[in-house]
Amino acid sequence: MSPGVGMDRFVCAPPTVACSEHSPTTCTPSHPIRPVVPSAALPHLRLRTDRVSSDVAADARGDVAFTSTRGNTAYGSVRTETVYLLRRGARAVQPVHRKRVAFAVCERQATVSWRGRWLLYTASEGPAVAVNTSMRRAVDFSSTIASLPGDGAQDVTASWIE
Repeated sequence: MSPGVGMDRFVCAPPTVACSEHSPTTCTPSHPIRPVVPSAALPHLRLRTDRVSSDVAADARGDVAFTSTRGNTAYGSVRTETVYLLRRGARAVQPVHRKRVAFAVCERQATVSWRGRWLLYTASEGPAVAVNTSMRRAVDFSSTIASLPGDGAQDVTASWIE
């Protein structure tokens, strides 16, 4: 298996390793691949501007999560971003949350981070959702953030408290 793989596959090394996306066509691990590397087919990305939109986040058990866009034209379209989960030992990614997003024209970013069985998904346009990956339950903070004084999503960053 080569270190750079086509974007039709998702590859991640064990839990303490993250893959970083350096181009729309390749996902390259941030260090040499270890002997056991889980991989799964990526969801079908419709537009050339659709892509894996976050870094890969791994938990202590070996589950990994990431996001991808669907229908992002890079011209301010309103479509969806999906949080995907690849459980340790699984061969297919599972969508665990889908959010309608008014995509920024440029310089947009999404993140996922773990706390136990919970995933925190945030995006630069304002979405902030905590997803319980065991129960598929989500707590959406997006409307609360949007209602804050000031520029709403532009002034707020959501993260787990250490």
